[in-house]
Amino acid sequence: MVLSEGKLEATIRILEIYNGFVESLRKKGGGLVNGCERRAEEIRRQFIELRLNPVILVARSVLYPWIHHESGSSFYHHHTILVDGLVFDPNYTGRRPLPLSIYTQTAYPNQDDIALFQKQNNGYSHFLMPY
Repeated sequence: MVLSEGKLEATIRILEIYNGFVESLRKKGGGLVNGCERRAEEIRRQFIELRLNPVILVARSVLYPWIHHESGSSFYHHHTILVDGLVFDPNYTGRRPLPLSIYTQTAYPNQDDIALFQKQNNGYSHFLMPY
């Protein structure tokens, strides 16, 4: 399923709301912004209401304890949403979804060891993208 123009616009509006929230936290002095797992769950719920099939992605470094995001934030792991090959990341300063094929290079430009996993009810599995 490819996102229709209307659904793409709706998903971008949702992403912009969460991005604005993250930006306001960052401006208050947080380079490390907590709550990405909760935000991913909230975005997933809203995308399901749009009759989409969102998947929660988890980014982790396979070599280091922290990953360093292009936004200046650092994470032990980072939760985002994948829908139809597009990654919706509220921390991404571009404020637009990124194609999965370029997500790790764009969101983590200084790291080449990012692996993506799918979050499931019983934990993290389904290794999706090697580093």
